[in-house]
Amino acid sequence: STYLSRIERTRCIGPERIKLNLLFLYFWIPQFSPIIPIGYGVFRYRCIDQSVRSFLFYLIMSIELTAGLLLAVIYNRNSIWLFNVSAPFTFGLLFRIFSSWEVNKTVRKIMLWIIPAFGFFWLAEMLHLDRLTTLLTFSHPVASVLITLAALRSILRISRNLSSPVTEQAQFWISAGVVVIDSGTLLISIIDGILIKYAPETFISVFMIQPVLLFIANLLFIGGFRCKEKTSSGSSLLAQG
Repeated sequence: STYLSRIERTRCIGPERIKLNLLFLYFWIPQFSPIIPIGYGVFRYRCIDQSVRSFLFYLIMSIELTAGLLLAVIYNRNSIWLFNVSAPFTFGLLFRIFSSWEVNKTVRKIMLWIIPAFGFFWLAEMLHLDRLTTLLTFSHPVASVLITLAALRSILRISRNLSSPVTEQAQFWISAGVVVIDSGTLLISIIDGILIKYAPETFISVFMIQPVLLFIANLLFIGGFRCKEKTSSGSSLLAQG
């Protein structure tokens, strides 16, 4: 989330310091909620297919990134560069997982071409605007839009498949969780961009919805590892490279 590097400790005393510390804990504890689906995914590792195993690796990457960001915040170091530099890697892995579930060969090829295209787009923004100290303006929102669209397409395709219940398919739970967190944080980012300029007093209230969305998403991800049902035949593409 683009919010991981925004909340930092400041020097306060008394009730204000207590309030700040509570907000700090409220925000950061849910950022480590991927531990829940990761633990369950490791437990169920033998009975999940390759694409879901790749998603497990994605969650492990995300929590390592979160730990790095938190350490940077605690020690008053610049954490933005880490978040920006990781963008093409986290996007590339997650988008490749969704492309492996795509049964339409033409759409699948387009999705695979989008990954390096996004990499060039990200690199251009990084080099042109020197984004080591400020958050990427375009790459993060573009990644969220693309991933949300891919997840919605996955859900739509699953809902049309009447051969097995939707809730028994790992793709559904993973896609639903991705929609919750990516579309939710994208919307919050847009709203916060307006509020911080015109209504800064309400900014923090909207801002604090993100930890709730993240926690809900990670609860949904558990369903992806719970399912015994294999995902569609396209999922084997990840193993094929």
